[in-house]
Amino acid sequence: MTRYTHYLFILLLYFKLSPVFGGCPFQNPFWFLDRPSAVTVNDEEGQIIPDKVRVSWGQLENFKCVDYFQIEYYEKGNMSSVQHTGKINRHRRSHDIDIKPCLEYIFKVIASEDWQGMREDFKMASDLVSFQVDYNPRFMKPPTVKEIKIRPPRPGRGQSAAYAPRKRREPLLDEVGQTPTLPPDPEPDLPYKISVSWRIKDIDWPSCLDHFEFDYYDIVYNESIHMEIFRPPFEPRMEFSLPSEEIPCNEDFAFIVRVFGLTGGESRDIWTPPRCVIETTTSLSTTSTTESTTVSDQDEAFDEAWYENEALKEKINGLKQQYGPIGQQVYDALKENIYLGLEGFLARKKIIEGGDISELAKLADPNAPFN
Repeated sequence: MTRYTHYLFILLLYFKLSPVFGGCPFQNPFWFLDRPSAVTVNDEEGQIIPDKVRVSWGQLENFKCVDYFQIEYYEKGNMSSVQHTGKINRHRRSHDIDIKPCLEYIFKVIASEDWQGMREDFKMASDLVSFQVDYNPRFMKPPTVKEIKIRPPRPGRGQSAAYAPRKRREPLLDEVGQTPTLPPDPEPDLPYKISVSWRIKDIDWPSCLDHFEFDYYDIVYNESIHMEIFRPPFEPRMEFSLPSEEIPCNEDFAFIVRVFGLTGGESRDIWTPPRCVIETTTSLSTTSTTESTTVSDQDEAFDEAWYENEALKEKINGLKQQYGPIGQQVYDALKENIYLGLEGFLARKKIIEGGDISELAKLADPNAPFN
């Protein structure tokens, strides 16, 4: 062995036995051999989870130098939305990230060598990959469907209910044969309207929403009979109403609500007028008819209370007319009895004071006429 060879052997042995950091004594470069990928995530039932995405990556050159991974992601065109995951174990090859559906995101995977505070960690980023979760939004809570009576307008603010036109009443003899009274007419059947309302927060992901369609659909002839369409901008609360005659209950028709996403897909539900829940099959009874506490509902409740109050006052007025004469008779009878009793008392007192016992005997005789 020459002297040169001897020195070279010693030098190699020295570097082999010297301490190393992460198996990379000379800061060997490392890089990604493959582009990362992004896919949707499904739940246990196989349905897409709209707010998650799975980012995966493949092989790296000099993987032994990598101590951990991170993923950087942001909404496309919005650099202020840049976020980073925490440190991901070096043996992992995928990671799930929470995002917003129907928005395009940019992802890149970063491989890092941990220098344990001796200096800044060495990092190497993958190529960029873009991905968007396409999702059809749907109702989390079905639209509220109600039947509302169409009532005549109430009297104006300055018009007293006493001056409101009275209803025609038929005579009715009371039980004691007193003056006939007139009971109020029964309330006429009022027309109805169908009110359908919902809130934008009833949709799971409004950012994916394109428009709504409410359809009264002829399933025999495969055509729409009546449709209400709502497009952006959407109000926090939306509603429409139709006369019940326009959408009668019929087994040949379906009440359908379609929610269209930005991708053109749709989700469907059923909206059913309350009377159709009773008159048709149970397949149309899936829509909730729970009443919501809204301003329009409060107005309707106020109208209902007002009309009930007016009917009660009308009934009380009829009772006054019916039982008023009976009260007058009772009063007259009591008045006459009291008057006769007082008059007899005064007569007896006068006789006693005059000392005429024969007159007193006449008063005691119930068959004797009273003078």
